[in-house]
Amino acid sequence: MGVISLAAGAMGYFIKRAGLLERLLLISAAFLLIKPGFLTDVLGFVLLGAVFISQKYLL
Repeated sequence: MGVISLAAGAMGYFIKRAGLLERLLLISAAFLLIKPGFLTDVLGFVLLGAVFISQKYLL
């Protein structure tokens, strides 16, 4: 999930075109998910989920 999030942040496209804030959140989520640890995984999934909900349901 971390690598997918990093690729989406670098490319600027997750479900649809990502804005600057969404790209920053995706890259942050990627680093949190790649770093081992329970707390970092939870925070990474929260950020990734926020971008997912934003792209899928809000805009």
